[in-house]
Amino acid sequence: MCGIIGEISRQGTNVTGDIYSRLSQLQHRGQEAAGIYVSDPHTGVLHERKGQGLVNVVFQDGELLSKFDGTMALGHVRYSTTLDKDVAQPFSTSFGEIMLAHNGQVANEPQLRAQLDRKNRSCKTGCDAEVLLRVFEYYFDDRRGETVERVFRSVEKLMQVTTGAYSVVAGINGEGLLAFRDPHGIRPLVYGRSEDRYVFASETVALDGLQDVQTVKLGEAIFVDNDLNVSKRIISQGQPAHCFFEWDYFAHVDSDIEGIYVHSVRKRLGIELAHEFEKNARTRLESHVLSLRQSYPNIEVLVSPVPETARPAAESFARETGFNHRAFLIKDRYSNRTFIQPTQQKREAGVKKIRVLSQVIRGNIALIKDDSIVRGTSSRELVQAVRDAGAVGVYWGSTCPPIKFPCPCGIDFHTTEELIAANRSEEEVGRIIGADVLTYNTLDGLVAAIGKRKDQLCLGCLTGEYPASLEMEVEL
Repeated sequence: MCGIIGEISRQGTNVTGDIYSRLSQLQHRGQEAAGIYVSDPHTGVLHERKGQGLVNVVFQDGELLSKFDGTMALGHVRYSTTLDKDVAQPFSTSFGEIMLAHNGQVANEPQLRAQLDRKNRSCKTGCDAEVLLRVFEYYFDDRRGETVERVFRSVEKLMQVTTGAYSVVAGINGEGLLAFRDPHGIRPLVYGRSEDRYVFASETVALDGLQDVQTVKLGEAIFVDNDLNVSKRIISQGQPAHCFFEWDYFAHVDSDIEGIYVHSVRKRLGIELAHEFEKNARTRLESHVLSLRQSYPNIEVLVSPVPETARPAAESFARETGFNHRAFLIKDRYSNRTFIQPTQQKREAGVKKIRVLSQVIRGNIALIKDDSIVRGTSSRELVQAVRDAGAVGVYWGSTCPPIKFPCPCGIDFHTTEELIAANRSEEEVGRIIGADVLTYNTLDGLVAAIGKRKDQLCLGCLTGEYPASLEMEVEL
């Protein structure tokens, strides 16, 4: 999971400040590195700035971009799922003819690298975005036909040899801006326009102020030339397989993913989780309260989200169950998202930036709502912190069902061994994280909350059934 953005404007309209602002709106999708390429299609001059850290740090609140001038630009924020975790995007070809940024994960990357090596087009990094760039470049070097036909032919060839998840923005220096999406639409990609520009982005939250906001279709390629003439083509359309995790965790709460408002989904996830709690945990919780009433006459059951993604679900869960919603977990506003940290050490450090309001939870029972349990790091640390703060009971609820299988499509868990729910029951996971009772949402509840059919979603990390073959014999 990364955040990508591509923008092109009419001659004389500089896009640099605008793309910086819009890329900042995608910061939640990646916090390891950021990059922006700016091109002036009329002079061929290419400006580049990439680095480690947040957008405002890499670009010093936009100051480092003040001298960049151009009418086409790409931006990227990185959450790494492949090798070279310190590599920043976008990438460009040797002479800057093509630049590219990517969100997702190319499943057959090793095979493609081997083929590129045989064609003397070896990659310099371990990032799969560079693999996509080199494959596209290889086909684009066939100079038959007009630019638009060359572009679409190159995307078609790329899709024939590539499997996995990929949403891409690419600039053809001097020609225009290209965006395309894999045939299953695993990762999101949207676009909008104004009178003087087109903008493509991972999420609608980065398209404020634009008109005609639309979703790039499955397997679709869209090319916008320097005069803002738009060409579209469905290259290869497969069965929809949108990643459910976008609605559950990744996407901004104010985005639309496939036309479905994320905030509304998270509210419904809380309601679905409440139904499971009522069936499987309510009686035990009420007995627990009764057993403690003599020692703690003012005992309450308090519902709090793990900030911030689970907040809408916690609110709707509390309303549905009748318990009080009291946010006793507070996150340092300057800390990063915990799950997308690149190492276990950083994830554990990130958990410590969530404070427990001991004056609120002491002598009460905590009902904690989170969006998922992946490795169990955050959950285990927070349960202990809440107990240390004086909670006399801790109940945990996850809006996501048990994650039991690795993800080859853009989420950074690649092995079964690192997943706490793999080969364990709900009760076993609850004991490991230290909760009195753990309640998971069901698969059917998740699907119902999203509002898509089950066969339109990628649920591979829950079921082990992935949307496409993860291996492909290729020959460029």
